[in-house]
Amino acid sequence: MLNLISQEPVNKMKMIQEPCPLIAKGLGNNEISSNHYVKCQIQSKDKQYSKVVKLQVISEVLSENLPESNLDNIKTQNLPDEIRVNLADPKFNVASRIDGLLGAEIFYEILQQ
Repeated sequence: MLNLISQEPVNKMKMIQEPCPLIAKGLGNNEISSNHYVKCQIQSKDKQYSKVVKLQVISEVLSENLPESNLDNIKTQNLPDEIRVNLADPKFNVASRIDGLLGAEIFYEILQQ
């Protein structure tokens, strides 16, 4: 299981970095390297799920914004209230940088909650 965070938020939040050299291969055999990890607690908005995770620190998680461009046809105000108020990212339709990426194991653990 590999969780990633980019260097910028680590610096901004003054997170304590621990040494842990790592080279991993991803899609297309692209390599990423990391020399440090940080620990942080992730938590659901309703606080019913909480877990301390290790995140490998890399220069950037993705080199491009996601989505690639703004999804102007998806307006959050058009979503039902019960969905809109529970979004982790209320601006999911606006292209922006990705600073963290959770591995599949944690992703599915969160979905089961």
